[in-house]
Amino acid sequence: MLKLRIGLMPWLSSDLRFEKDWITEAENLGFHSIYATDHLAGGLEALTKLSALSTITRKARLGTVVLNAPLRNPVQLANMAASIDIISEGRLELGLGAGYVEQEFKACGIPFLKPKARIEQLGEAIRIIDGLWKNGRLSFSGKYYRIKEARCPKPTQHPRPPIMIGGKGEKFLLKLAAKDADIYNLPHTSLEETRLKLRVLKEHCLKVGRDFEGMEKSWFGIAVISESQEELGRGIEALRKLAPDRYPDPEIAKQRAIIGIPEQCIERILEYFEEGITYFILHFLRKEEARLFGQEVIPRIRKL
Repeated sequence: MLKLRIGLMPWLSSDLRFEKDWITEAENLGFHSIYATDHLAGGLEALTKLSALSTITRKARLGTVVLNAPLRNPVQLANMAASIDIISEGRLELGLGAGYVEQEFKACGIPFLKPKARIEQLGEAIRIIDGLWKNGRLSFSGKYYRIKEARCPKPTQHPRPPIMIGGKGEKFLLKLAAKDADIYNLPHTSLEETRLKLRVLKEHCLKVGRDFEGMEKSWFGIAVISESQEELGRGIEALRKLAPDRYPDPEIAKQRAIIGIPEQCIERILEYFEEGITYFILHFLRKEEARLFGQEVIPRIRKL
């Protein structure tokens, strides 16, 4: 049976020197992993950030939630990710997605294909990465990529680092996840939506002959925690200002995020756990909240 684990996706400044103590504290608080997101918004690039974090951390897993795979050549991506796995002594979890922000594609001069095509492209990229990691070299001819005699260092993890596929598309993305994901990640989903997506994923697993129970299911989203109801109210309002489309009112915020005093957060996590989520990658708006979560929630979750 898969164990419940809690990862952290922290805000990081552009200068990691000022965040070194915080990352070390987060690791010591019991967060199982440190994750980086991937958007072209002027912040540090995700894989470069993980490379730096690998020298700061000692035991935490390191991952991406999730990389916009079509913006990177898969041979280069395989080499960069393998290098991080080697540098970190086998702690990489490579999260990949098909991308959904059109402006990011325009910024890179890369065509923004239809969803089905982007997911097909992601599938080819995963085949290339998997082949390079397992064999060290590969030639490949597909619809979107053609490579000849590419080489890549073999990662430390055997047979390779786990690959996470993130997204919500039921027809194409979930089918790809059923076939190729070691970890499937749901971003910002309510309990009801999580239940629905996992039901569809299970159907795809049955069709492709995949063991649904053996695949790890993860959830990425916001956590707001406080001992004070007044502070919780301010946290919900901050969510609304941060992402008004995703959290237009307090009730929807409570459905799509983990919000409450420590006991309520534990109860909420266990509700997702009952649906099959065993891996939570959480983002906190303030370090104080992450600290409280690490002190009050993680130890009690471990006992449960």
